[in-house]
Amino acid sequence: MSEQSWYLAVLVVESSIGDGTSGEPLIDLQHRLVRAADGEDAYRKALELGSSAEHAYENTDGETVRWKFAGLHDLLELDDQDLVHGAEVYSSLRRCASHDYVVSKDQLTEFFVEANKHKTARQILEGE
Repeated sequence: MSEQSWYLAVLVVESSIGDGTSGEPLIDLQHRLVRAADGEDAYRKALELGSSAEHAYENTDGETVRWKFAGLHDLLELDDQDLVHGAEVYSSLRRCASHDYVVSKDQLTEFFVEANKHKTARQILEGE
């Protein structure tokens, strides 16, 4: 088996109550550890963790509260090898739209750095 690395995946999980039309949703930015062979493997596993974070329950007012995985905010490789796969290392709740935090795959740190490693800061800033 090839050596695996630790990655930090920042999941964006959004709540809605009832029909979801009341106010801004509550966003949970979950920082999760992922053990993977490479960035692509880490990305796939992070998406699986996000799907498994979805759940629903009834609150004290009898309304259904749903938590839905909206996407990834970030993904980056870690140096520390003493971590456990899937461990949540940090979570932050916010009231806002999930699209404020979800970014495309090419904007995730893991893939952005690799794609731009031979560019200067000026080239990156100027979009070359």
